[in-house]
Amino acid sequence: MFPHIGHVRANEITGPMIRNALADIRLAKPETARRVRQRIGTVLHWTYASDYRQTEAPMRAITKGLPRQPKQEGHFAAMPLPAWARMFSSRLATGCLSDCASPRTSTACRSTVRPSSSKAGR
Repeated sequence: MFPHIGHVRANEITGPMIRNALADIRLAKPETARRVRQRIGTVLHWTYASDYRQTEAPMRAITKGLPRQPKQEGHFAAMPLPAWARMFSSRLATGCLSDCASPRTSTACRSTVRPSSSKAGR
């Protein structure tokens, strides 16, 4: 974003400037573009609330002016449970799971990965 709007003061940033900056990455990296748009909106809303801008950021209009993203077909393939268990235990043994090995994460994994027999009672 810096080449496009990094040198411009927050009160001088316009909707077309933001749209042009996001258009470069919108089709190639849609998730990155979404996060960047969200961050720009957060910063510009703060500057408006702090009286550095006279108007709110036109974020809704910017989204309408961007090119449509192609539809994605399906979801990412899930890792089979036995392969996931091997990967998790090997990383746990080597200490490669910093925050991922917390009891909270382990509990979440146990509660979301159920054997098929437990679904039979539903």
